[in-house]
Amino acid sequence: MAKLIEGVPKQVLSIFFGLGRVIGDHAPSPGRWIKAQPVDLKAWQAFYRGSNNVFAAEDAAQQALRRRYGWKTASAPLPRPIPPSGPPTNYFPVAKEPQTPAADVLLALSRFETNRQLLITASARLESRFWANYDAGFACLLPHLARLKGSSQYLSLHANAALKAGDRETTLEDVKLLFRLIESIRDEPIVISQLVRIAMLSDALQPVWEGLAQRQWTEVELSAIGSTLGTLDFLADYHHAVRGERAFNLWGLDYIRKMGIAGLHEMGLERQDSEPPELKQLLMRVTFPLIPSGWFDQDKLYLCRMYEKHLLPLVMLQERRVVSHAAIEQANSALVPPGGSPYYGFSRLLLPSLGGYAEKSARAKSSVDLARVACALERYRVANGQFPDTLDALAPKFIAKLPHDVINGQSLNYRRTDDGQFVLYSVGLNGTDDGGTVVLTKNGNLDQNKGDWVWRYPAR
Repeated sequence: MAKLIEGVPKQVLSIFFGLGRVIGDHAPSPGRWIKAQPVDLKAWQAFYRGSNNVFAAEDAAQQALRRRYGWKTASAPLPRPIPPSGPPTNYFPVAKEPQTPAADVLLALSRFETNRQLLITASARLESRFWANYDAGFACLLPHLARLKGSSQYLSLHANAALKAGDRETTLEDVKLLFRLIESIRDEPIVISQLVRIAMLSDALQPVWEGLAQRQWTEVELSAIGSTLGTLDFLADYHHAVRGERAFNLWGLDYIRKMGIAGLHEMGLERQDSEPPELKQLLMRVTFPLIPSGWFDQDKLYLCRMYEKHLLPLVMLQERRVVSHAAIEQANSALVPPGGSPYYGFSRLLLPSLGGYAEKSARAKSSVDLARVACALERYRVANGQFPDTLDALAPKFIAKLPHDVINGQSLNYRRTDDGQFVLYSVGLNGTDDGGTVVLTKNGNLDQNKGDWVWRYPAR
């Protein structure tokens, strides 16, 4: 999808990269469905109407510096738009008097409506892709990934505001575009692209969850959303990306063998240690040409064995699930080459801790499955006036086949609650049924290694 964002001004792409953060570090939360937390549009309304939305003018020299260096200066490390010359002004449109929170947020985000329409138009190019020169190996540039993530943040907030305003047509338009952007990089054979897709999935599911929590979706809309979710396969994508990563690592070893110390510099694979940089560079230039060619071949063999023995088996495609958390931890430990051997020197630099990617893929697959079943549950409620006693009542009328828990291969856990809602969950990485309990870290983030992966709604 090389042309997906052609025509979108660079300044707006910079805005997409961080959404609220580009004009301040105190943007409200976009909501977290995994914690049953809806987006707080009142907080976003205050954010856009407050001082965060006011730019003070910069002098001509400051503007020129920021333009030349992509808006990155020592005092502003994040991409930021160039404020206009003259007196302070609002960057986002603001009504003279406060409206409803949804209306004020939609008004602020209307600054990017032209670009949103460009994305919608470009997303119809089904056979296009982002241009990435994979022949360059580790020098391959991927600027579209940050822009896609920023776009998903924008579209998620825009969709939620439209939903609260009663404009389901716009919400569905945004949701459809969100999933299209996720699929636009599905075939990219590198792990970082798949990690961005997984992060975008959380953004895309937020308005889906909000609409389900408020019972705003119709039967037709729920069927369409469920069908779209059914096309996502993060487990198959795991194998595709890991094999691609392996190919990149092998390419990297050949490149280092050919280019020598310059190859290490270019790929950023030098170790950080306490030696003076000048002495380190001198030692490397002297010793590098003395490395036997066979050592590189041994390294390549070791890499291939690690991928085949420890990384690829973490996701079991035939069973449609991942191995246990203990097995993932064991694989991570095995990926650390033994010390004292010259054959694994570059493997220590090239082998990333990819076990974490398997866990993230499992979480993404589980999130998709939970959302699909939640859509089917809502369709059942619309048809019957209440949620079913068991998930078995959903198939095949409301969902063709019930997915199983990606962790243990058993049925997803489900129960109705006294307030007319339900709790739907996977046992999570620890493999233990914690009764639908979500465990948070001290910072309030989801603890991936404890508790369950839950789909539930706030009390009505």
